[in-house]
Amino acid sequence: MKEINLTPLKDIDVQYEKITETLDTKYKCDWDDSVHESYGRFVTQLREMAKDVKTIRCRVETLQKEAEELRIEELVGKADALCREADAV
Repeated sequence: MKEINLTPLKDIDVQYEKITETLDTKYKCDWDDSVHESYGRFVTQLREMAKDVKTIRCRVETLQKEAEELRIEELVGKADALCREADAV
């Protein structure tokens, strides 16, 4: 089976998490105006998106493991062998 490289997805997840943490840190200050409120909503949205990226990454990793466990190449080989055997009969 073709090896799938999930490194870029993992990197995106890590980077997104770092960006979210940095913005969250910058948000925690003594501002008290409408700009700060909108920035707070922005930080909240980024946190939710970071969580979504992590969820997607985890699901992709799970799907990759499940696909590997199916051993598709092995099954295709068996199917080919059975076809050759049937042709011989």
